[in-house]
Amino acid sequence: MRKILLAILVGTIFSHAQNLCVQLCLDCSTGNSNAMCSQVNETCGNCIAILDSIHQHEDSLARARFQDSLTTIAREDSLAKEKQRQDSLQKIDARKFGEIIHSNCKNDTCIYDVTVENRLLKHIKAKKENKNVGNWMVNKDTIAERLPPMSAECSVFCSNCEENASNAMCGKIEEQCRCTEYREESRRLQEMATADSLAAIQSFLMKMQQAQKTSSHIFEYCEKKSETPTCSLQVELTGENFVLVNLLDYNAKLPKDTTHVDTVSAKRDSTESKKIAGTSADSISKPQKNKFMGVSIAYEAFSEKSVAGYEVHEIDKNFGLNLGYFMRFYFYSAGAFQVGLNAVYHYGKYDISSSDLYVSYAGYPDNAELTYHSLMFEIPVQGRFGIPIRKFPVIPFASVSLHIRKPVYAWTEYDVNYRWYDDSDSYSGFYNLSDWEFLLYSGIGIEVNRHFSIQWQYSLLALVTHSDEVMNYDQDVFDMWRLNLDFAW
Repeated sequence: MRKILLAILVGTIFSHAQNLCVQLCLDCSTGNSNAMCSQVNETCGNCIAILDSIHQHEDSLARARFQDSLTTIAREDSLAKEKQRQDSLQKIDARKFGEIIHSNCKNDTCIYDVTVENRLLKHIKAKKENKNVGNWMVNKDTIAERLPPMSAECSVFCSNCEENASNAMCGKIEEQCRCTEYREESRRLQEMATADSLAAIQSFLMKMQQAQKTSSHIFEYCEKKSETPTCSLQVELTGENFVLVNLLDYNAKLPKDTTHVDTVSAKRDSTESKKIAGTSADSISKPQKNKFMGVSIAYEAFSEKSVAGYEVHEIDKNFGLNLGYFMRFYFYSAGAFQVGLNAVYHYGKYDISSSDLYVSYAGYPDNAELTYHSLMFEIPVQGRFGIPIRKFPVIPFASVSLHIRKPVYAWTEYDVNYRWYDDSDSYSGFYNLSDWEFLLYSGIGIEVNRHFSIQWQYSLLALVTHSDEVMNYDQDVFDMWRLNLDFAW
């Protein structure tokens, strides 16, 4: 124990002495040379050696700090270069996708399944609807053969080393800048450019530019909207100019805890679903709407054989007015099924057959007229079959309609003139529950952008249950027809 305490005491004294010698040697080194400095040098040993040791230590610390600074700069430079490399490879992928679109998309519209992983293109699959069906795995080795853009510094260094190849620094520059590889790639690109005619290059570039714009929108969408490394999309393009008209994010179908649900409502409207190339990926459009509702207005012409039990002959042009609501469902681009509910008003004015109005003391009437107004409700069921015309919003169509009609109420006025007196009367009342009409129409018309249509229809068959004659409507030479307007939204 006594030896341990002695060792601690001696060590403390020696450490203190060393610190004192360092301070005294430093003081003497500042030019304060005197007799005491000689004594300090003798007592402390060699002051010059002590000072050298201090300077070496300071130099070592400075070098360490400098090395740390270089490491930090190198790390930042490496991250920047990696970002530049990723951007360059993404541009190459965009060009690769554009080439596939250019060579494969031959229909009016083309659909692809596209997978982007870690900002780079991984998989493309053409749907069966396209003319040329294909399935491509993107070869990253082939993509890697295309070098990223050379930095401005390397361009200058490589140019200098081409003229001074014997310079010892050129070996390091070649290792860092890969001058030979860039020269070789430049040579290959020049050979490829020379091999193609100017006309072929211009034609290719015009379509490729649009295709690459479209593919760039896809990468932008994945980078902004997808919160997972893998972005899986269904992409629909126009075949003529490769404009993006619809984009479906498959990731949106996954549970919300595993992916960000964000389908494209490319508010690419359908204003957005029809936007031209050059719009941002956020503006990509919705699929075309297939369900509509709307208001229907119609004018009818008709003639009847009997009314209220009397045989009649038309005097004025009878007419009917329809107003109703409908729902329409498209089962292909120009074909639809439509069902609705209409209110129907009829006006008719007739001569009554005199044989039905004989009176024993007055004989047959000189003149007998009947005027009536009726209110009905109907359910029209219609099928439309149109012919789509490319790039034209107007679609011609043919239709077949069944109208199930329920008469509700009627107002009837009689005006009968005999030789000796006049007989006028009126009657109003509800129809019986068993009174129905069944009308079958065929028609032709045009439809504009699915929002407006006009059609002319004529009756193929008309059956009624409220008259002595089941086929009470006169259907000779298109006597019974209607003109119909639909407004849909």
